[in-house]
This record gives sequence, C-alpha cells and structure tokens, in this order.
Amino acid sequence: MCRPLSKSTIRQIHVILSGALKRAVRWRWLATNSIEHAEPPKPTPKPQPPSPAEAARILNAAWEDPDWAVLVWLTMVTGFRRGELCRLRWHDVDLVRASLRVERSVAQLGGDTWEKATKTHQQRRIALDPETVTLLTAHRQRCMDTGPRSLRTPPGSGSTWTPPSRGAGGDPGLEPRMQTAAHG
Repeated sequence: MCRPLSKSTIRQIHVILSGALKRAVRWRWLATNSIEHAEPPKPTPKPQPPSPAEAARILNAAWEDPDWAVLVWLTMVTGFRRGELCRLRWHDVDLVRASLRVERSVAQLGGDTWEKATKTHQQRRIALDPETVTLLTAHRQRCMDTGPRSLRTPPGSGSTWTPPSRGAGGDPGLEPRMQTAAHG
C-alpha cells in the first residue's frame, strides 16, 4: 500500500525538479519548465512553547545559576533564537536606551561552532522592558566582578555570556526547550 508523501518530501522533490528543469530550458533541451506552474506545499510550523506554568518553573529553576537564568529570561522575552542569543555581544546591548540588536547567529554541529547570518538574514532591534534592563545590568556587573578565569565572560572580551551545557537547574525534566520558547 502506498502512503502519501510528506510536505517536506514534496518540497524537496520540487526544489530538485525545479532546478533540473530550469537548466534543461536554459540548455534548450526543453521549451518550457512545467514545474513553474506547480506550487509546493507550505511548511506548517508547530511550535510547542512552554505553558505559563512551565515557563515559570523553568525560570525559577534557572535562577540557581543567575547567568543561565538571564539567558533563559531573554529567550522568553525577546523571541530571539538560541543561536542569536548565544552570539550576542555587549556592543549589541544598549542599557541606556534599553535596546538590544541581533545581527548574527551561532551554529553548532557536533564539536564545531561557527558564526553565520541569522535564519532570516535580517538584523533586528528590540526595545527592552525595565526588568530586562535590570537583569542585564546585574549580569554585566557579575561578569566584570568575576574576572577572566570564570566561565562568565567579562565585557571587554566581547561575548555576553558563556551558557552552561545543561538544562535549567540541571533537572532534565525542566529542559527549557529554547527553540519553542523563542517562537511561542
């Protein structure tokens, strides 16, 4: 029995056929590219952000490590993606004007990490609420107080923080699901 193809598979096939037929027309092997008249299915994102109760539990657990808590807080209030937040530098944070900008992102595959354009290839600037400015101000002061031997990164080094490699509070049941928290 045949099963229908998934939307993702159809989109991938459409891309491959479109490229092949486009070249065939360019090389004059075909008169027209008939796939130009076909529209691939649109992706249907299904983000599952944490509920307000789950978000509160995640944030409360994250406060065991104030630096991790700032990262989790920013995820929830800015909507920035995980890689965008990890790429933030202190020059992207304007505490006086209460704004934050994202220009680049960080990607990771296995042990390799690299900087790249944002997913949408767009720079964004957002206004920060007073609570977030207070948290970032305290975070910056902690970074300056800890010195270069700490995992936290001092303002002179460029990075906003070095997040821990664990879930909120170390409890896997409270894994922050940062991907969906940012898009909820």
